[in-house]
Amino acid sequence: MTCNKKTMKSINMRALLSSILKQGPISQKQLFENSSLDKCTISVLINELKGQGFLTMTGSGDASVLGGRKPQFMELEKEKITALGVVLRDRKLIFSLYNLKGTALWKDEIALKEVVSTEWAPAIIKSIGIVENLCSEKGYIFLGTGFAIGCY
Repeated sequence: MTCNKKTMKSINMRALLSSILKQGPISQKQLFENSSLDKCTISVLINELKGQGFLTMTGSGDASVLGGRKPQFMELEKEKITALGVVLRDRKLIFSLYNLKGTALWKDEIALKEVVSTEWAPAIIKSIGIVENLCSEKGYIFLGTGFAIGCY
């Protein structure tokens, strides 16, 4: 796999999103201190996320004893961040797209003739494509997909 500018930006964005999800609310300075991304990359990505409405400013902290600006804390807009859950059970594929606030945004169920990968794998890939398009149309970030097989 080659790594072009678009791929690198996507990798950096996912790293930044992961840090904000795990540590938020967090300041830009804390993001720089806790990640391997440089200040310029973090600043560009944060401005992009703010411009798209994916970040919420949650307040400011205290200035350093050495002076300087107060840190501005931010967290992800959880209504706009999504993940897809897929369950394979009882000859059915059950799909549920949720945002990080726990709101169901899309659901689907597909009956399978047989529980074989040649049947369920293409159905999953097709549904992921549907979800990616839905998220793109609605302006959501799609984090990814989780799978469960035979769970109740």
